[in-house]
Amino acid sequence: MSIAERNQPASEPRDAHLLLVTAVRLRAGSNGLQIDDQTSAGLRRWAENFREVTYIGIAQEDDDVEDTSVRWVDIASLPCAGQLHVIALPMSYRVGAFIRN
Repeated sequence: MSIAERNQPASEPRDAHLLLVTAVRLRAGSNGLQIDDQTSAGLRRWAENFREVTYIGIAQEDDDVEDTSVRWVDIASLPCAGQLHVIALPMSYRVGAFIRN
């Protein structure tokens, strides 16, 4: 199989489940959870090759908003939204805070 053939997405997603655990922030938007546009592009690509994708990220707290150039995307608006299971974990730096959450 050539490199070009290996880089082509499968015609049908594999009957497999992918788990992605990251430190990328998720935030609550008016239509549910949102993620940055770069990560959303990656999720769309993963969904081309896996029937289900579970994505775990860190919930951005309301008081932790930064003035950045990040473009936020509603996860519900992604073409692969039906294949995604998104879990937002609380931000916890210490074990005690993590256990409380």
